[in-house]
Amino acid sequence: MVGDSPAPIDLHGHGTHVTGTMVGYDPETGTRTGVAPGARWIAVNAFSENGALDTDLLKAGEWLLAPRDEKGTPHPEMAPDIINNSWSSSSTLNDWFRSVVKAWEAAGITPVFAAGNDSEWTPVGPGSITNPANYPEAIAVGSTDTANRISWFSLRGPSPYGGSEIKPDLVAPGEAILSTLPNNEYGLSSGTSMAAPHVSGAIAILKQMQPNMPIDKLKEKLYAGLIPLSDSEYPSSPNDAYGRGILDLTGMVKSGSNGVGSLAGTVGYKAVDKKKPAASHEPLPYAYANAPLKLSVQASDDFAVSAVELHYQIDRAPAQTSTGTLFQGTFKSGSYSSELPLEQVRGKEMTYYWKITDYAGNSTKTVPVRLPLKEGLSVGYATDFETTPVGWYSTGRSSSWNWGKVMTPVLKVPSGTKAYATSIPDWRDSIDNYWSYNYNEESMLTMPPIQVKEGEAVFLNFKQTFGFPSWPVRGTDDWGQILVSEDMKNWHVVKTNEGHLETKWEAISVDLSSFSGKTVYVAYRFHSDSSGKNLGWYLDDVAVEAKPSGDVYQPSQSTTAFEPLGEASRVQGTHEKQVLIPLSAHIQIVENGRLLATDPTDGSFRMKLPADEYHLQAEAYGFKQKIQMARVTKDASTNVDIQLSPLEKGIVKGTVKNIESKKTIKGATVKLTEDAAVAPVKTGANGKYSLNPFIGTYTLEVSAPYFHTYRERIEIKGNSIHSIDIHLKPYIGTEGEISYDDGSAENVLLISGADEAAVKMSLKDGQEQALLTAGLFYIDPRWWNPGGENFQVDVYDATGPEGGPGKKLTESIPAKSDVVPGWVRVDLSPYSIYVPKEYFLVYSTQGPDPYVPTLGFDLSSQFSDRFWKLYKGEWLKVEGGSVIGPFAAGLDAANPMIRSVVSYENK
Repeated sequence: MVGDSPAPIDLHGHGTHVTGTMVGYDPETGTRTGVAPGARWIAVNAFSENGALDTDLLKAGEWLLAPRDEKGTPHPEMAPDIINNSWSSSSTLNDWFRSVVKAWEAAGITPVFAAGNDSEWTPVGPGSITNPANYPEAIAVGSTDTANRISWFSLRGPSPYGGSEIKPDLVAPGEAILSTLPNNEYGLSSGTSMAAPHVSGAIAILKQMQPNMPIDKLKEKLYAGLIPLSDSEYPSSPNDAYGRGILDLTGMVKSGSNGVGSLAGTVGYKAVDKKKPAASHEPLPYAYANAPLKLSVQASDDFAVSAVELHYQIDRAPAQTSTGTLFQGTFKSGSYSSELPLEQVRGKEMTYYWKITDYAGNSTKTVPVRLPLKEGLSVGYATDFETTPVGWYSTGRSSSWNWGKVMTPVLKVPSGTKAYATSIPDWRDSIDNYWSYNYNEESMLTMPPIQVKEGEAVFLNFKQTFGFPSWPVRGTDDWGQILVSEDMKNWHVVKTNEGHLETKWEAISVDLSSFSGKTVYVAYRFHSDSSGKNLGWYLDDVAVEAKPSGDVYQPSQSTTAFEPLGEASRVQGTHEKQVLIPLSAHIQIVENGRLLATDPTDGSFRMKLPADEYHLQAEAYGFKQKIQMARVTKDASTNVDIQLSPLEKGIVKGTVKNIESKKTIKGATVKLTEDAAVAPVKTGANGKYSLNPFIGTYTLEVSAPYFHTYRERIEIKGNSIHSIDIHLKPYIGTEGEISYDDGSAENVLLISGADEAAVKMSLKDGQEQALLTAGLFYIDPRWWNPGGENFQVDVYDATGPEGGPGKKLTESIPAKSDVVPGWVRVDLSPYSIYVPKEYFLVYSTQGPDPYVPTLGFDLSSQFSDRFWKLYKGEWLKVEGGSVIGPFAAGLDAANPMIRSVVSYENK
């Protein structure tokens, strides 16, 4: 499609490398780079040196359905079985290429796509996976490194299409992949482009086994043979990084030969539950008729809630029931909601109550509520959001619409302190989190219906401000729309908000007079992409009046048909009389090592496996490990409930004293280093402590300021009491300061988000260990506007790669500066941090600019060669004369103004 070469040509080497991973084999040397070296291939070129045009890609996709010969005659019999697409577009919901992908599937062609790589315009983040890989029909492939960890550049889900879509679908090796290059060469390359052809080659093997296998069955066998992967950031499987798991040829071939079956069940423990669940909710004073109604309730149980139901009746109509959906928390204690469409909210009064049922069948009913249903708003309505706004209703995917106090210091509301805004609750509650809305949001805030009387002039007046990223900043696909509808299905666009008002408020007037004699609905629709966030959208001082008070906007003549996207609901289990209380557990299949986690809300698990007999090893914190056998049958579902038994507990207690004075020590920290779930305790004035762990072997660690830390291996037995009195040796030392700057801050070091800056410290000659008593940081809290005072301190040893930060020596320590620039002393003595000969003192803000402080940067003294930075999760040493890049673009490497105060023990 591109170029005029009479023969096949690869100007980049990319296509040759990708094809070599699929089918590469050199018969002369026996070198095999291909997963399916016996397969044949066909290719079409749609890329030039500058990329590809959509039109060329569409033509290329159509050409592959029926490749044309030199005379232009189409040959559908020459169409491939699999099409590998190691290319990507943008991180958006865009169906521009979807018709081609659907046509491929209709023709029996399997579409495989690379998930996409981190770039300036598609940065790694939630929902960053690009189209066409994010299409439901596409097999999207992410990349892993040699340790089967997700590659830093591999783009993530979830799918913008919502529902049960999993993206990426799976992962495969994509780092330092050896494959073919033009001119009879070999080379290494990395990217999701290198991962996708592994999957395409594997599918070729499946197709060889069963040439006429339908695509849905092919996907089933491919996915059934995967090895689920998870990590600390993505603890369950499937997930938004690894999808369903990593490609496993052995498992896939077994699926192809044995067939596939389903294995499902629950991990839990038996218990006697005679206690009823608890429920609480705050009834609304009233609601609006002919408008959607969302009601919520908080439900909890000592074991687990099984079902939540809303029972309601409108006037004298028959009573109805609506199932509540868990939207926050767990089945043990969570918040549920039930949403009634406007068609079901018609009348004068609604009577309702909630019924909560637990797994044992015990149930609780709330006191019935009589809820008056008012007619819609009319001229005279006004709210400044200082009191609860009744009838305002938000829905949609990842909705961040909330009502409350505006916390950001850069914004002053027109009246009072509260507003309605795209503002996630954590952000509103804490000044430490600033950018407000969610990634990949498709939400809608609907206000109560407005009744426009016949012949009456009606204007919706309100004030708004907004701030969305602007070109050339990432996140330029964030926007808001003001909409009007008569049925909440077909919407007139009034105004589209894009760009940034720089915190200025504007007065808006929506002319509703053309809807004379009708009831109308006004909604505020918000859309965000997967990169770059900013201030968000704020509303205040809403009124329905006979005259406009701001710039007047008319609803568009045409309408757009759509309904708000609902959040994906969580499925609840059904209650049983025989109580199996669900557990958050891990299950490993002994035969192949596959590991998966149960749903922490209900203890359930589900997977597809090659038909065979398996042993499932289940374990959960606080319970005995158990192995249970299960047989998976082809094209059938096998259910296995695994019952675990609780571990016994024991007690370790005692008194902490000064070994020399024999006096008790107040404020000593006592913990078991192997079990973070057993909370550390501090001794009181009497020096006593007590811990209640599960049976097992632990390290008992006791520390106190200016005492040597004590450690002892102990064994806890069930239903036993272990008494250990601890005698700590005082630490007597001489303080000294370690510094590598001259005390003058010629500039500042800009550190925000997850980035960190560290200085490598060395103890003085002859000292191998010291007590770290304080950190000194030169902080400028107002270099940014408005800036901030909060920062974080960490300490690492120097056992990392190339002598970089390795093991963390203490938990992260919050700190706060003064409001003026200067040195800040952070007292570290309460943490009893003993540092080795070389260690790192680390500064970070854990927040976005411009709401963070900056660190002093010494440019005048000689570079100490001790500056390290954490960037995208990797520690990098800043070499002398290098550019610091993401920390302070354009400045040569210099000395961050971080100092240590240590105490050298007197011998």
